[in-house]
Order: sequence, then C-alpha cells, then structure tokens
Amino acid sequence: MILKRNKAWVLQKGLVPIDAVCDMVAMGKDLQDILRRFSILNNNDIFECIEFYAQNTIVPDHDPESL
Repeated sequence: MILKRNKAWVLQKGLVPIDAVCDMVAMGKDLQDILRRFSILNNNDIFECIEFYAQNTIVPDHDPESL
C-alpha cells in the first residue's frame, strides 16, 4: 500500500520512498540490487512502486521528429 507522508509517496511497509526505488530502476539496477538495498520489500512491492510511478508521472509532449 502506498501512502503520502511529509510531501513524499512511500510504501507503507518500511516507509520506503517510491522515488528511491524508481531512481534505482532509472539507474539500471536490477531487481536483486533493489531488494538488497531495501531488504524489507519483496518483488510485488517493487512492481507496485514502478506501477504507481508510471501512472502518476507526466511525460512532457515532444515533437516526434525531434526524438
């Protein structure tokens, strides 16, 4: 379960910040690296973070030809 605490979104289990997990994903860390860093979490928690982040992040519009 994800909660808002002190202006940050966290997993209820261990109050791990969603951003911290998703930053590791963005840095190319694999699932095992993330689980080692946040040993209180399990696979489902990691995927819940990623899904929440994906559903609540706005991607700016870009001109397709400039990509």
